[in-house]
Amino acid sequence: MAALFHVIPKKRKEREIVGPESDVEVNVHDITSKKKPITNKLAASIPEVLIVNVSFHYASSASRWKYVLQKRLAVERELAPNALKNKEVLERTQEAGLLKTVCNISKCYEKLVKEFVVNLSEDCGNSRSVDFIKVFVRGKCVSFSPSVINKFSERTDEAQTELEVIDNKVCQVITTKQVNSWPLKEKLTASKLSIKYAMLHKIGAANWVPTNHKSTISTLLGRFMYDVGTKAKFDYETYIFDQTMKHAGSFSIKGPIAFPSLLCGIILDQYPNILNEHDVVCKRESPLAFHYKLFQGKHVPDILLALATFVAK
Repeated sequence: MAALFHVIPKKRKEREIVGPESDVEVNVHDITSKKKPITNKLAASIPEVLIVNVSFHYASSASRWKYVLQKRLAVERELAPNALKNKEVLERTQEAGLLKTVCNISKCYEKLVKEFVVNLSEDCGNSRSVDFIKVFVRGKCVSFSPSVINKFSERTDEAQTELEVIDNKVCQVITTKQVNSWPLKEKLTASKLSIKYAMLHKIGAANWVPTNHKSTISTLLGRFMYDVGTKAKFDYETYIFDQTMKHAGSFSIKGPIAFPSLLCGIILDQYPNILNEHDVVCKRESPLAFHYKLFQGKHVPDILLALATFVAK
């Protein structure tokens, strides 16, 4: 069967010459940096794929398909069913706007997510572009922006004035001052976390700042855990938008696609009939569960009760 193309020629933009990025895990505010050009060595290492039943809005998207196809989806994991019985769990998680990332998660369709990503323009966040807050998928124009994420997550559009907190302060809080300064050349060891943040780390590493390195913590994940744990003001919708935009125009196969179920939920909320016979629901890993001993003791923090009423299986 022939590929389905809806192609609009796109003018090449002049790029700034910038130095190489020093770290794969950049801060949210830095993710608008220019992408590195694709190398012949990288191109040769990725096998060609047969393009069947895939729609591209721009011709350049077709050349990126084989790279997007190689990307891993960090499919969100549900919280254990017992958490849903605790009213405070739902209220606190919903207050942060993260409820739909931990329970009653939307079904995830890998092919739909990757078609969304491959057609995501670098100008989606540029208010002067015709692609502003638009992603063309399967002939449909999907609205995608922090406000759209907010609406789907049932959060308000109130401005979030974030307080500047240095890494050392984050480190002290999440380790209850076992470690007073963030390691300069190494990531923080997860074994130093307090009970509360050990649980937030397990949730965050799976769903919010996905990583396979479960024994260590990056500054980005540490900050995210700190904001949730202290109920600090944090612009979650912009964070999710920016994490998705990291893949726009990229030829890299590194770095998982985060929040894929949420992306599917946003697309299907706007176009319920966009699915086709080639879409298959992704298998989700077992719910996140914690040992019952974590719930014993008088010094269990309030946020622990709010985010984790789990029973070990």
